Amino acid sequence: MSQNMNRWNTFSLALQLGTIGTELQRAYKWKCVGEEKRFWEFAERALDYINLTLIDKRWILRTHELYRMKEESGLYLLGPMSDSSRVGLEKYFNAFADCANRERVLKRILP
Repeated sequence: MSQNMNRWNTFSLALQLGTIGTELQRAYKWKCVGEEKRFWEFAERALDYINLTLIDKRWILRTHELYRMKEESGLYLLGPMSDSSRVGLEKYFNAFADCANRERVLKRILP
């Protein structure tokens, strides 16, 4: 875990949250088709990433938002969530994924 944490701590917040969102969506997809083993594989990975983000000292001023994101992610995976709430959470994470992709492109253009 220490090696993962060291690498995770080099990621921007956009990349961290975009990656979390991807794992959550993968877990949800497997839950919908009844693949329990695959669901838990991606759900656990998403929760590990969330916890790594929460202990990243760079985001200390966003602690409230990140804990709220963790709570909503738990509902997304395990609890009852309306379709509009699910779509809203997916939009939240997709915005960060889009931002991370733009960061990646800019790093290639402007080294």
